[in-house]
Amino acid sequence: MRSAGMGDSIAAAVSASASATGWLVVLGDMPFILPSSIEQVVTGLGQDGISVPVQGGEYGHPVGFGRSFGPALMALTGDRGAKPLFAQALVREVPVDDPGVLWDVDVPGLLHFR
Repeated sequence: MRSAGMGDSIAAAVSASASATGWLVVLGDMPFILPSSIEQVVTGLGQDGISVPVQGGEYGHPVGFGRSFGPALMALTGDRGAKPLFAQALVREVPVDDPGVLWDVDVPGLLHFR
């Protein structure tokens, strides 16, 4: 039995909440995202678009997906996340002043303050 990858996890979560008006993908290994950044991403989300925080010219997390992305999100599988969906979407870049949107903590040593 193979373990669930990011695509599988997103698909399961969206399937379980299929009646939602949109989805916010927040990664568990990014604990330093400011609440204000999350609010800005949610505010920038439309039914047919993707909302993504931008810090210093780089895309970060969390990423918001409008309602029209439900079927595509439910079809994700394996270790690939939802990044390929950006190519077919109106992507709203939300400028933030928050290094936490880029701060991925994969190992305990990365928990120190930058």
